[in-house]
Amino acid sequence: GPEQLARRLRRPAAPPVAPETTDLIALSAEQESAKAEILSQPGPFLLFGSTGSSKTEVYLRYVLSLLAHNSAAQALVMVPEINLTPQLEARFTARFGAGAVVSLHSGMTHPQRLKSWLAAHSGQARIVLGTRMAVFASLPQLGLIVVDEEHDPSYKQQEGARYSARDLAIWRGREQG
Repeated sequence: GPEQLARRLRRPAAPPVAPETTDLIALSAEQESAKAEILSQPGPFLLFGSTGSSKTEVYLRYVLSLLAHNSAAQALVMVPEINLTPQLEARFTARFGAGAVVSLHSGMTHPQRLKSWLAAHSGQARIVLGTRMAVFASLPQLGLIVVDEEHDPSYKQQEGARYSARDLAIWRGREQG
């Protein structure tokens, strides 16, 4: 009930994110150029690159920059498949710390999803990683949405309420600036 929700929301906040800046791989001139363009203009942006071209590192750096410049900002990073979430979560957790990152996907139990949703809603989670359902996460300080592999058909919900999570992400980004 409302009392339980209030109690969960009163839990102490995680310590501020102190992103790990050592051991950063050097970005290529092209990657630096893409990052600079993203930092200087409103989106959306489409980042092209073959598999293994370190697109993930470019948006990791953008998330790093966002969180470093705004102590309350939050980022939503969407992936097409559940099996990509643990690998990406490990990368983000190594970079930003476990308390700053939560996942949202259909492979989680209801209590796990509720815990992640509350962490995002309260601002305790600075980064939400998830599949198409994550586009609906409550992120009051949303500053960035990344849709990894945006062309993937997994972003389209075919059963029940039909929607394209990629299209909703673009709409949400425009609505929320």
